[in-house]
Amino acid sequence: MASITGAQIMLAARGTSAVMIGLLGTAMGVSTLVGSLLANKLVDMVPTGRLIAGALALFAVSQMPLLFVQSYAAILICQILAGLPFPALNAGLLGFLYGKTPDNMQGRASAVFETTVGILGAIVPAAVG
Repeated sequence: MASITGAQIMLAARGTSAVMIGLLGTAMGVSTLVGSLLANKLVDMVPTGRLIAGALALFAVSQMPLLFVQSYAAILICQILAGLPFPALNAGLLGFLYGKTPDNMQGRASAVFETTVGILGAIVPAAVG
């Protein structure tokens, strides 16, 4: 969640209170929880390719207002909207990955995937800072 980390760093640099920054993370967590309740039905109803493309499109569209407005309210709303598609995106991507990977190779596939994501997750805050 590089976008939320970047938003938190920007808000901290502006002197925003820790409570408000924490509220941003809480709101994102709640929206992701709501998205997880919807993901089960979406995975059953929507083909995997369309699900992945739609979730990524919703994420991109939800972040676009931040190109023009950097108010706390805009960041909060954009992050809430960004959190909704992530459980369905994870289910689609990981379900496809593990569905296509032979059983004896799933540990290796998981290691490669998680390492790649972990590296990106470590680099983004450093780049933003």
